[in-house]
Amino acid sequence: MRMTSAYYGARAEQISALEALCKLKYCGGPIFMSDVETGGQSTHLVGSAAVSEGMMAELEHVELSSPVRKVEWSENRVVVTTDRGTSSARYLVCAVSPAMASQIQFDPPLPAIRRQLHQRFPSGRYTKVVMIYDRPFWREKNLNGNVIATDGSLTSLYDMGDETTERPIIAGLFGGVAAQGIDELSPQDRRSRVLGLASRALGPEAAKPEAYHEQIGANEEWSAGASSRFMVPGVISTFGSQIRASTGPIHWAGVHMAREYRGYMEGALIAGEDAAKAILSLEA
Repeated sequence: MRMTSAYYGARAEQISALEALCKLKYCGGPIFMSDVETGGQSTHLVGSAAVSEGMMAELEHVELSSPVRKVEWSENRVVVTTDRGTSSARYLVCAVSPAMASQIQFDPPLPAIRRQLHQRFPSGRYTKVVMIYDRPFWREKNLNGNVIATDGSLTSLYDMGDETTERPIIAGLFGGVAAQGIDELSPQDRRSRVLGLASRALGPEAAKPEAYHEQIGANEEWSAGASSRFMVPGVISTFGSQIRASTGPIHWAGVHMAREYRGYMEGALIAGEDAAKAILSLEA
């Protein structure tokens, strides 16, 4: 349960066994996925936003704060309606979670097999916290700041500071059962709970951060849960051939469609590249 809470924000019985095996295989295995040095939990020192900003700098036109409400499509054209107007194109790459895609009106409706796939591709539940301190007191105690709980109280704590500049930052992840245990608390009680757990692991100094930030994924309008979506039991054997299949001019991307590193930023880039290559091959 701890592994599925960490990787998906869900209980083991909710997730397809084939899904879990595929994720372990294509993400380098549990050791690499948990590695804080060079693996799946290593620090993004330049900030995760640098990826989006770098991509945006190479694009001719980027429109922000424009949620898509409707997609009209035929075999050779799409018209996308947002809160700011409409745009048309020969192809469309839909790189949002299945839960979000299901909130978009498609005209004509998507084929039944695609709609059923989206219904069976939910998001888990993650809550994240970031605590900033006046000094890296845990390092003074020869602690690395990396904590994994086995009792379901939290999923993990990580030292996210830069040892060169000694930025004292602890980030915490609450996935699945752990998230359910704190999400419904009042903000004050949730903060007390989180700081109490951090203090239990790192010492009483953890109870007094200079700054405290939290993000409840289940409350986010445009994600509605965890960053790594999962397929429920029976989906791969039933819908496997349709997972990455295009729908007319609509191509599906997003981190949940990645062949490698699904659930990680690298996976999102891979899925986007795959969709782009598929479109380019049609135009060749």
